[in-house]
Amino acid sequence: MSDKELLFSFDQCDIFYNVGLKAVESQWKGPAADGEALYRILDALVDGLKLKSSNVIIADARQMQVINNEDQQWITDNWYPRALAAGFRYEALVVSKYTFNAVTVRRIVRNYDEQKLKTAYFNSVPAAYDWVKNGFPE
Repeated sequence: MSDKELLFSFDQCDIFYNVGLKAVESQWKGPAADGEALYRILDALVDGLKLKSSNVIIADARQMQVINNEDQQWITDNWYPRALAAGFRYEALVVSKYTFNAVTVRRIVRNYDEQKLKTAYFNSVPAAYDWVKNGFPE
């Protein structure tokens, strides 16, 4: 499933459209993103959902840096409602079980409405791809 089209590129993250899975995919690169830099990346995810009429985000967040409390609140209050309005319904999160950021990502997702957005966590990108390919099983 390497049929990916680059949509947006930032120092901290690249955003692709995975043609085979019909999913918007983010690949975090490691440099910290906060405030406006983070907002631009997350806004680009919303733009990708709209551009490709997708309802799926696959986020490889293993290299993502810790998200501060203010930015976590912005994600919950500002970004999340706009992502839902753009059609966001499924989220496959690839996180490292060894990083503090994995805890932060899970804390943010706890604020999401499980009736509107189905989220699953994975330790590898192929596992996330399989979940999407198999129709988002429980």
